[in-house]
Amino acid sequence: MKQVRYKRVGDGYESLSSYVYYSPRFNRTLTVPTGFYSDGATGARDVDTDAWWVHDVICRYGKWDSGELIDNFTASTVLAIFSPVS
Repeated sequence: MKQVRYKRVGDGYESLSSYVYYSPRFNRTLTVPTGFYSDGATGARDVDTDAWWVHDVICRYGKWDSGELIDNFTASTVLAIFSPVS
């Protein structure tokens, strides 16, 4: 699995390259853009996946790459099956 490349910035992290997440449940993609700032799972030390990047993109933008809005239920369930594509 490809990991988001990032650097530490202040109290958080900045992505150094884009990252595409594919949701098999919803058949949609979501991109973490280059330069995206994340708080890093709000300090969670045991999170070793890229799910927190995807979560932060959902919270900030609230839409799929296609432009379709992500409702609250979808946002709550999109990471149930985590499958990055690039």
